[in-house]
Amino acid sequence: MDRLYPSQTHRKTVSDLLTDATKAWLEAGANKNDQPTLEAAARQFLTQVEERIRSLVVLVPIEGLEANFSEDVEIARCRLSSNSPRSQLMLAISQARERVHRNEESPVPAEQASAYFSVAVQSHFGRALKRAGAEVELALNVIRLYRASFYFDIHNRSVPRQMGIVGTRHEGRYGSMYVLRGGHPVEDQSPGFQESFRHVDSYEINNAVIKSMRAHGLDRINKLLTTAASGGGGETSRSLLRAIDWFGKATTAMSMAESFLMYVISIEALLSRGDRTPKESYAERIAALVTRQDDVVVFPVDGYLSRPFSQTLKSAANQSARRARVYDRAVKLFGIRNDIAHGAKVEAEIDTVDLLDCETLIRNAILSFVDGGWDTLADFKKWMAKR
Repeated sequence: MDRLYPSQTHRKTVSDLLTDATKAWLEAGANKNDQPTLEAAARQFLTQVEERIRSLVVLVPIEGLEANFSEDVEIARCRLSSNSPRSQLMLAISQARERVHRNEESPVPAEQASAYFSVAVQSHFGRALKRAGAEVELALNVIRLYRASFYFDIHNRSVPRQMGIVGTRHEGRYGSMYVLRGGHPVEDQSPGFQESFRHVDSYEINNAVIKSMRAHGLDRINKLLTTAASGGGGETSRSLLRAIDWFGKATTAMSMAESFLMYVISIEALLSRGDRTPKESYAERIAALVTRQDDVVVFPVDGYLSRPFSQTLKSAANQSARRARVYDRAVKLFGIRNDIAHGAKVEAEIDTVDLLDCETLIRNAILSFVDGGWDTLADFKKWMAKR
């Protein structure tokens, strides 16, 4: 069914329809060698499957985004809207309550969401939720590409910042431990215990943020991701999809080691075709991307760099010298990535300044690649050869 109707059918729906069709065929006393009757039953089954594929709009409430913008914005393959008493989401919640005859006084979590995504899908009802969840996660990863930072939002804050579909932000953040006296039966004790809950902050999405995102390639990202979803487009569409996915994961990782690895994987996904590429080649490409403009230190959105590296860049006599210093730094960062991946460096041995430089250089390299407008990696390499 997935080959006939890609990402549109729901397994249980198809299974139920197939069961009904087979039962009806058998009860009719049809002979398995009666090919015309069998084909007619199969066509009817497929017709029933197709009839349940409908145009649906899924509204997905988001937590961790404080919406303060005037107009809806397209992000990836979704539309981000600010929630309000008369929003489409609130009207849908009201209609759902009336349907089940519930009039709750206290708001449900979805009502407290500051923002929500609208996702248009063609699918069975049961498949629509899964499709929408995947589309929204991609859209959130696009926002993370512009706004999120493992170093500043997770690692370096007493209260971390996170965003996600309502109900997912605190996943894995609860902890309960119970303390017993050794050698005594549990039933004779009053265990000591401690429960923890990790509070989190939100990101603000306002008009200025949206303007900045659009100025740095959001429209092109949306176009490429939409093309990738339709199965068309060149390698850039598919590579960018993977790069954004890995970058988003890096900003929400559980440790510096995981984050470091995922950041590097994201740029590898963009700047290679899956082949074994030397770290020097990656470093050369990153250096070319982040030094594309002569009047800035890091292109196109700058960002936070470690003080030693930032001072090294600023002291460079010209753009060629800056490019060489970015190359040297990137080679070292890829070496650290290899040490982590091969077990030569553990979490406690990772320097935060290395993670910070890695995060900023890769974010800028991805956005610079998007801004460059190359359709293929080969086109990008040709541009590099002329520099």
